[in-house]
This record gives sequence, C-alpha cells and structure tokens, in this order.
Amino acid sequence: MAVARGRADAVGKAFADAVRGALVPLGDGRLIRVVVADTTVDFTPLRAATIEADLRLRDFTVNALAVALPLGDAPVMLDPCGGMKDLRKRVVRACGPRAFRDDPVRLWRAARLPAALGFRLDPTTGRLARGQARLVKKAGAERVRDELFKILALDRAVPALEAADRLGVLRASFPEVERMRAVRVPGGKTLNVLAHTLEALRHLDGLLARIRLHYRQEAAAMSAHLAAEPVPGRSRRALLRLALLLHDIAKPETVSRQGGEVHFFEHEHRGAKRARAILRDRLHCAETEVAIVAHLIELHLRPGYLGATRGAISDKAAWRLLRDAGNEVFELFLHASADRMATHHGRGIKAPRHRVVIARILAVRRAALARTPAQRFVTGHDLMKAFALKPGPVIGVLLKAVEEAVALGKAGTREEALAAASKALDRENRRMV
Repeated sequence: MAVARGRADAVGKAFADAVRGALVPLGDGRLIRVVVADTTVDFTPLRAATIEADLRLRDFTVNALAVALPLGDAPVMLDPCGGMKDLRKRVVRACGPRAFRDDPVRLWRAARLPAALGFRLDPTTGRLARGQARLVKKAGAERVRDELFKILALDRAVPALEAADRLGVLRASFPEVERMRAVRVPGGKTLNVLAHTLEALRHLDGLLARIRLHYRQEAAAMSAHLAAEPVPGRSRRALLRLALLLHDIAKPETVSRQGGEVHFFEHEHRGAKRARAILRDRLHCAETEVAIVAHLIELHLRPGYLGATRGAISDKAAWRLLRDAGNEVFELFLHASADRMATHHGRGIKAPRHRVVIARILAVRRAALARTPAQRFVTGHDLMKAFALKPGPVIGVLLKAVEEAVALGKAGTREEALAAASKALDRENRRMV
C-alpha cells in the first residue's frame, strides 16, 4: 500500500495491531511489511507528489495499478501506464525508459515475470533490458539472490533462466556462464556446457513433476524433504536447482583432450569450491545453503560411477554412497538423473542402467531403515576399552564400520558390533604397516 499521508511505519503498525500481524521493517525502514499467516501486506511512502506519478515510477505496467482507500461505492482504478490493457494482452512491459536504471534488480524480474505468469515480454522492454543488463551488477546481493530463488521456486524454472540468458542478465550476475558457453561437450549432438546445464535443468523440471511415477515408494518422503526450507522462503527444491545450475561451472578450467576424447577431470571438486564462493560472496546465502549446494556438486558423479561398473551393486557400495550423501540423498539422485539424461542429448534418455543403480541403492536404504540402526551397540569409549586404544581418528573409522555393519544387517548384537570393529581395526593396522 502506498501511504499518501502520514508515515508508512505508523500506518503499518496500526494495520498490524488491527489484524494481529507481525511487523517487519525492510531495507532502511521506509518499507514496512505486515505478515498475517500466509499473507504479506507492504506499506511504503509515495515516491512522488501524487499517486499517479508514483505509479509511473514502478517496474512494469501490470504492477502499476491502484485503487484509493477506502473503496467506497464506486472504486476507481488508477492506471496511468496502461497496465489493464497489458494484462488483457498478457504482456509484461516496463513503465518507462528509466525502469531498470531506477532499480537494476528489475532486470531479473523481467526474466521471471513472463515465465511465472505465462505472459510475453514486450519487445521494446526486452531491447531496453539487453542494453542495460550490465546495470544488474549494481543491485544488492540479497535482492539478486531473492529474485533468483523466486525463479528457482517456479514449477518450470528453465524458461525464466533462458530468458535471463537472452537478456544478458544471467552472465552479468554470473560471468562464468560465458566460459561455459565457450566449451563444447560430447554427446548425441554438440552442445556447449551452458546448453547442457539448461537441458539438465529441463529434465529436472520433468522429474520433479513426476516424482510419484519415478520414485513411487519414496515419493511422499521425497516431496516433503524437497519442500523443507533450510532458510525461510528458500526450499531444498530451489537449492537443488541452484546446484544443478552451477554443477559444471568448473568444466572450462578442467577441459582436456586425450586420445580424441574430451575429459573434465576433478571438475566436481573445483566446481564445489567455486560454488561455495559464489553463494557466500555473491549471493550472501546462509552457510547451511552453501553446504548443501557444494555437497551436491561434489558428489554429483558418484551415482554414475556406480552405474559404470559391471554386475550388481554391492550392499556395501550402496550403503557408502548413502552414508556420504547423508541428508542430500534424494537431491543427489534427482541431480544425477537429470545430468545423465542431458549427457545423452536425446539418445537413451531413459538411461536404464542409471535407474537400476538408483533403485538398488534406495532398496538398500529401505532395508536399513527397516532395521533398528538407531540402537547403538557400542560407543567410542567402549571401543577404546575393548581394544586398548587412545582417542584419535581411528575411533571414528571403527564407529563408521560398526554403523555400516548394523545398517547392512551384519551386526545385530554388541558382540557382532565389536567383531565388525575388530575387522576394521585389523584393516587399519595393515594399512599403516
């Protein structure tokens, strides 16, 4: 709500008291947000002498509509920019030539709104955005982050990301994409790394829309897990998309050719390091989010490595991947599947071997959960006493061995847990010789 008379904070507080909402000052305090259940109402002072002049300073015409309060018997729509006409035509159009200069974060919004609403971007607005895309570098990190996460939260994020790429906003915020565009990847058809990444994201959109079809037994748990928000307003589903967007960011610096084949050795480790820096320094994400995204990028090749082996996947190999993936196991499988589908560029998109591997690992997970691995048969202190050991890294190794034995059904008593620890200790002693 634009406040014409009085202070926005005073009006916002009066409204919050009336509806028993939470009052949240934003920015420098000029914008006041009131949160009531799932609804937010913003209060801001006029930025011009009149409400009509204020509306002309908004971002897009469809957002530059107002009615005066109280409504009265015959409310009058204020529409100085032609927003109603654009709504009917389903067009997103800038209110004026200074729209992006006045607030560069609107450049990201120009990519998001048409995709979110099913509208088209006005051609003149598109040319204006492309000509001024570099201005987004002046936008605050948190505001760019929030716009990006709104895109990542869409049911279909790729159209908005492709629009951001066409407008030049993606490379202005993430210069790394130009280096990704310059590197070709092998496959059914020649694509660059950026095109491969967008194709993988498109496959991910499809997988997310059909979780119940692809992961029937885990569908409910997976959907609930992906909806969880490590930081309020930013879900694991969005973080999964961000990890996939950045997963090949280090390929340009690791590309090599041996025997006519293209390789990107260690790109997952370097990519995880680069992603940590981007999330921390450029997007100001929380450390929890940084850890999740980096973890996924670090591990994104692991399911594929298991799929490349011949024969059945052993319980031990499956469990160790589950252990290493930890709380990101569902995201890892979705990430790896989308990446694998895009790797084939339309050939063998079903990737049957990959699906078999994931199904096998999930079966091991279900079997482990069906047992009672939460029961702890031995502690680190028990192990030190039983084997006359001092505190040190080896205790952690033995505890992991016991955890694995319990999860795989090989240890169901204290004696069997100690036997598993004894075998692990023997392996460690041989390794140290």
